[in-house]
Amino acid sequence: MGATISIRNETPYTWYYSNSSSGGFEPLWSGSSGEYKEQTKAVHHYIYLRFNGHGWNSFEYEFNSHKGDPTFSIRESWDRSYFQLHCSTESNVAQCPNYGKQEDDQRQEQQQRQQEEERRRQEEERRRQEEERRRQEERRRQERLERERRIQEQIDRESEISREKLSRSKERLREKLSFKGQVHHHERSQVLHQQIEDDAAAIERNEVWGTFKINVSIRGQDRFYQKNPNVLLQIETYFKRATVLLPV
Repeated sequence: MGATISIRNETPYTWYYSNSSSGGFEPLWSGSSGEYKEQTKAVHHYIYLRFNGHGWNSFEYEFNSHKGDPTFSIRESWDRSYFQLHCSTESNVAQCPNYGKQEDDQRQEQQQRQQEEERRRQEEERRRQEEERRRQEERRRQERLERERRIQEQIDRESEISREKLSRSKERLREKLSFKGQVHHHERSQVLHQQIEDDAAAIERNEVWGTFKINVSIRGQDRFYQKNPNVLLQIETYFKRATVLLPV
């Protein structure tokens, strides 16, 4: 009479089991169970277990089927560092590295590296875009400053031209005013000179007329002029119109 061997997979990975190390492995999915039969009972039976995708045996467990039909359980250790193979009829617990966790860790590390690389790439791209933005802002700032500089230069040139025009206009105005002032001063001087000459001539005529009348009186000629008033009137008119002094 033979023995029935049961296997339970309590890990999140796929395993393969067989009673021969050379082949005939059957899949054992995560959370599933399987079994096979031994035709005879024996002290030395073996079960072979392979982790998913491996070409070598992760477990090679020896058991005694005379102790009853065994049930094997594949589990993870508490810290997930190892796989453990427990047998219901044997006290020995076999262990092997947790290849699944190693692969998970490798995938996680690779994913973290990829994420870190992606983060660095994004950060580099962000820095590149920021640098490009700063370069564009600086270029726009320089262009704005250049435009303002050209505008200021144009304003300065126009202001200088305006100042020169204003200076020339003021100079021409001063020249005109100076010329007009000189003409006015000359004309006024001529008028004043003429007035002074006229006043001097009048004074001189009055003085000559007065002297003439005194001389007439001294010489005793007033009776002649009293008898001939027209002569005296003509002489007076002559003195008033004369422009030169008469001899006394």
